[in-house]
Amino acid sequence: MIEYNPYDPEVKRDPHPRFARLRRECPVHHHVLDAARAGRISENPWVGEATKEFWSVFRQSDIVRIMQSPGVFSNKEGPGPERMLQISADGMLLIADDPAHRRQRGIANKAFTPRMVQRLEPDLRTLAEELAERIRPLGRADLVADYAAPYTIRVVARMIGVGEERVEDFLRWGNDTINVFGADDEGVRRSFVSMMEFHEYMTSLITPRREALARGEEIPDDVLSAMIAAESEDGWRLDDQELLMGCQQFMTAGFETAMTTMASAVHLLCTHPEQRAKLEADPALMGLAVEEVLRFASPLEGICRTALEDTEVGGVPVPKGAKIRLMLASAGRDEQQFERAGEFDITRDPAELRRHISFGVGVHTCIGAALARAELRIGISTLLAALPNLRLDPDEEPTRNPAFLVSGFSHLPVVWDV
Repeated sequence: MIEYNPYDPEVKRDPHPRFARLRRECPVHHHVLDAARAGRISENPWVGEATKEFWSVFRQSDIVRIMQSPGVFSNKEGPGPERMLQISADGMLLIADDPAHRRQRGIANKAFTPRMVQRLEPDLRTLAEELAERIRPLGRADLVADYAAPYTIRVVARMIGVGEERVEDFLRWGNDTINVFGADDEGVRRSFVSMMEFHEYMTSLITPRREALARGEEIPDDVLSAMIAAESEDGWRLDDQELLMGCQQFMTAGFETAMTTMASAVHLLCTHPEQRAKLEADPALMGLAVEEVLRFASPLEGICRTALEDTEVGGVPVPKGAKIRLMLASAGRDEQQFERAGEFDITRDPAELRRHISFGVGVHTCIGAALARAELRIGISTLLAALPNLRLDPDEEPTRNPAFLVSGFSHLPVVWDV
């Protein structure tokens, strides 16, 4: 078996040569955690049961089969290799299985509508322009901290109905929550504090809206209100616990993935001048460019499922209860799915690009994919237009995000002409 340690910082910094070899020679890799790491994971109070091993799946065809088999592969134990403690019996959306997931998804779909995305687009454009104008006179910035993070976290905050005065808290809560996977003791402590603060704040929004709705009064026009008010055909509504869990997922998944993709897009356009020239010559290519970034640089390195029965993946036996890591960052460069898979090309055939699975596939496809595409198109195009000759800072190296679930940059120094 090929040596592959998913926790190795060297692998994390440049994973794709290793992923390519694993797709060829070991498409389903079994990793046994060393005793020290397994012990640290088990001590995390968010973990309900120890994880001693997991299987990583590198070919897109195998990943798609798993995603399309929710009756065999469960979401309820969380997206990381840790077996997360069950906060509620049914879970919620990303960490729920049918029939609860089907009911929850039906409610959430009533909030994430094309009308919602269309209504938000002017706000996205205004927000992107304000942030770009704020940094333009400086001539240099950390693209992540100074633009991508404040832009994407504000999009999610406005979508949910969070006030501007709490946006910085929202950013901290989101970072602490996503970083709990593989965190040290201090990271776990921060996640607890952030979780409690987040739940307290969101409850202060949910409760008065429920009460106003019961009195027949109007409530704010945002996703949170839509999820509070929506009900299934049989009159079922989301309870407070499901609403809190859902908003937490929107905060983490919606913010982190969009922020990471935006930073990756800027890095790729700065390091592929011929592709950037095509985009500048034809701005209508921005939609395709976003899809190519998502394919080539998936913001999620890998997410997990749990086997509900003894099964096999890619011809490899996998026991009941096994954690299986679906390597999305590998799938996007799978040579069996994409021509010239290792090349970044924003003029790639749209039919081919539709095969990328960075937003998932099957019943758990990302519910906010349309919104994410809109904010990426607007955020990237606004940035390129506002900052002349945007380029990587020659005096400072980018930093890859060490978070276990994430594939992208935590620090991307850039400069431009003033």
